[in-house]
Amino acid sequence: MAATRSVVVTGASTGIGHACVKVLTQNGFHVFAAVRKQADADRLTGEFGTTVTPLLFDVTDQRAVAAAARQVELALRGDTLAGLVNNAGVIAPMMRFEQMEPARWSRIINTNLMGTMLCAREGLRRMSTARGGAGGSIGTGRVARAVPDGYTLIPGHVQTHVMNAATQTLPFDVVKDFEPIALIADTPQWIAARSSFAPNDIAEWIAWL
Repeated sequence: MAATRSVVVTGASTGIGHACVKVLTQNGFHVFAAVRKQADADRLTGEFGTTVTPLLFDVTDQRAVAAAARQVELALRGDTLAGLVNNAGVIAPMMRFEQMEPARWSRIINTNLMGTMLCAREGLRRMSTARGGAGGSIGTGRVARAVPDGYTLIPGHVQTHVMNAATQTLPFDVVKDFEPIALIADTPQWIAARSSFAPNDIAEWIAWL
C-alpha cells in the first residue's frame, strides 16, 4: 500500500463522505472509510473492492478512534497519510433552541466538535513528517531538499526565513529554494526593553544605536 497515497474519510457511508470515497478512489487513492455499521462497511467493500479499507468506529469514542488510527498506521507500513476528510457529523433538527433536549445537544457537540478534534489529532499524527530543531532550520532544510511534488510544504515565518538566515550559515537559500503559495497569517511584532531604557520610540532607538 506504500506505493499508493492513502486518505481517511469519516462519515463515508452516505452523502458527501461517500462521494469523497468515490472521487478519491477514481483518482488512484486508497481510502480508509470510517463508518459506524458493519452493513455500511460491507457495502463499501462490495462497491469499491480493494481500493477501500473500512474502519468501523464511532468518532465520539476516543478509544475507538485511537484503535482505528493504529489500524491505519499498521496498514501504511511506515508511509504517511496523504489526507483526512473529516466529514462525520450530525445536523441539528429544525426546532426552536429552547425546545432542544440536552441529550440531543450533547450528541451534536460530541460528534461535530469532539469527534472532529479526535480524528484530526490522530490523522495529523499519521500525516506529519515534521522534523524540528535549530530554530526550524532542520525542517526547513528537509523541505528545501525534498522532491517538488506539491505535497511537501512548510509554514514559513520570521524565524525560518529571516532570523535563521541572518544568524546561521544555512545549506539552502531561504529565497531561491522556496516558492510562496499564500499568506495564511499576519501577526504583530513588538520590541521590548527594560523600563529604564532611554528611547521611547523607534526613531529614538535608531538614534540611540
